[in-house]
Amino acid sequence: MYVCVCAGVSEKTIKQMVRCGKSTRQVMEECNAGKSCGACVCDVRRVVQEALTDEAQAVQSETSCTKKSAV
Repeated sequence: MYVCVCAGVSEKTIKQMVRCGKSTRQVMEECNAGKSCGACVCDVRRVVQEALTDEAQAVQSETSCTKKSAV
């Protein structure tokens, strides 16, 4: 799904950028999301937050598995 239609930026692209360590500001600057009409800025922020939450849950899950196997 496109998050920024003006720049042709998809949700998948934003999440991939976040996995590579990009911040919301970096995502918007590098792919020009939110720079044309600005209607998507809230959606870009939401997708970045979702990606960060997904990453945090993945790390927590890996940590839990590591602790269990060490016991």
